[in-house]
Amino acid sequence: MRFDSARLSDYTLRAALVIPFAYHGAWNLGAEGGVWWAAHSGLPPALRFAVGVGEICAALGIAARILHRVAAAIMAIIMLGAVQVHAPQGFSFKTVGCETPLVYALLCVSLALSPPATRRD
Repeated sequence: MRFDSARLSDYTLRAALVIPFAYHGAWNLGAEGGVWWAAHSGLPPALRFAVGVGEICAALGIAARILHRVAAAIMAIIMLGAVQVHAPQGFSFKTVGCETPLVYALLCVSLALSPPATRRD
């Protein structure tokens, strides 16, 4: 078996998306997420549940490679919405700005546009 940098790159990209989306999706569905949405987002509370479920479903789809390109494309759109929500705080992650959701959006676009993996076992 030889080292496959493309496969390692794919796994790394997926982990970079699955871990935070699963965590943040659960946070959005929890009490702490509800308090933050009510105090800071200015968005309807029902949207919090849609985003939380979307993040968890996207994490599962990306991890299991089930409609992962569709999940990544949908998450890119959700992350662009998050960029707009966090933009008033600036670009820095230190001020809960829009830097992190922008990076996640770009990673999602990268996964959505990635070529199909080829198996070389």
